[in-house]
Amino acid sequence: MSRVGHFKEQRLSLAFLALLVGGKLVMAQEWGLLADEALYWVWSTNLASGYFDQPPLIAWALRATTLALGASPLALRLAPIVMGLLVVVSGWRHAGDKALWGLWVVAVPSLMWLTWFATPDAFLLGFWAAGLSFGIRGGRYWLLAGLCAGLAVQSKYSGLWLMPALLLANPSDLRERWPWMGLALMGLIAAPNIGWNAAHDWVSLRFAFSEGLNHAHPPGLSGPLMQIVGQLGVASPILGLLGAAWCVSMTRQIWLGSATRIERVCWWTSAPLLVSFALAALGGPPEAHWPAPAWIGIGLGLSHRTGRWVRVAWMGTGLGVALSALLVVHSLTPVVRLSQDPAARLTEGPILGRAVAVWALPDGVAAWEDGVEHASPIWTERYQEAALIHYYTGIPARVFPGCGRPNQYDLWPVGPREPGLFLRPATGGPPTCVEDADWQVGPARPIRTADTQNRAVGPWQIFEVKP
Repeated sequence: MSRVGHFKEQRLSLAFLALLVGGKLVMAQEWGLLADEALYWVWSTNLASGYFDQPPLIAWALRATTLALGASPLALRLAPIVMGLLVVVSGWRHAGDKALWGLWVVAVPSLMWLTWFATPDAFLLGFWAAGLSFGIRGGRYWLLAGLCAGLAVQSKYSGLWLMPALLLANPSDLRERWPWMGLALMGLIAAPNIGWNAAHDWVSLRFAFSEGLNHAHPPGLSGPLMQIVGQLGVASPILGLLGAAWCVSMTRQIWLGSATRIERVCWWTSAPLLVSFALAALGGPPEAHWPAPAWIGIGLGLSHRTGRWVRVAWMGTGLGVALSALLVVHSLTPVVRLSQDPAARLTEGPILGRAVAVWALPDGVAAWEDGVEHASPIWTERYQEAALIHYYTGIPARVFPGCGRPNQYDLWPVGPREPGLFLRPATGGPPTCVEDADWQVGPARPIRTADTQNRAVGPWQIFEVKP
């Protein structure tokens, strides 16, 4: 392709990315918060150097954006969207086919969607991509690579692999002082969370270990298969298989020493991560999004291929973009009717908040207005409902002690034992965790509703309880 053709192609790519960011901003305000997003917002109102199941960067970032812009869904999701743009910009300098690289970040669901919502994954992906870019450049840029690696660790613990991967990809650089200074900087940035874990019986690291390598119900040999199938889902089948083929073909070049610096960095930050999470799935049920950073290196590596590799990549990315567009449309107007529609998770927060406000708020007091402090105390069975109720009503709901899986609420003071309301997903049985604590429980009152598209939300049950 001529220089003019390349220039036009890049301009079209940049225009497409600008349109994408604009669309993300619009939908970020349109959608209600997911339960985990609401939980991270609750964390941001209780700043610390660590939390039960994640490092603290998500909480501090949300605190900064809410102080500057308020606590709207758009404000909470703004920094993650910027992280998605950082992924594109970081790889742009090093990409061979820049148009393919830009489309790759949009087409791979794990890169597209995880940088849309207020979760730790968005920050991990952004700083991972930036650190990868600085590791390719080397020299004094190792300091910036160490900075990004430290921030990646403060985003999610899988960020611990970034700096070792960059060093293994460039062993000759170890004769210089810059990589060692970058490694020291990473450790310095990660140190506050390590200290917090040490002061809290290593709860966060133990949780990560128990969820992955040492789960109470390990899947065994089916775990790696589940992880492989999951990757075909989060990367789309065509791109997932193409990425696996690239990792295998690049392994030979790494072994023979014929890979370029960019290819080495891309391989070391992707293939070992995919393999390690597949092996970890022997001991714990896998989560498909855990190896998401690996698809950054794979996409960047594929942008340097030619021939059939590129043709298949373009076909897969086109399909991925179309699928993402279809999912966005479905979130607004159902394309197909599902008995349990995942899109309803984007509407359940406001609906649950309105329903609980009727029960808990004093007469004449609306959510977040003066007087909300006189609302009936709210207890929940799960952290998801507690966080959503807090965000959408202003009532600081709490998980009832002993209910649900261990979570961040277990680390916070329980508060006084006083009469209130207990909410949980409808199951039909008694609220045993409340009764086991010798509380009196009133009759179940159902909360059943649907969103504006008639998608079922909930249902939940609410009880009057008192000690």
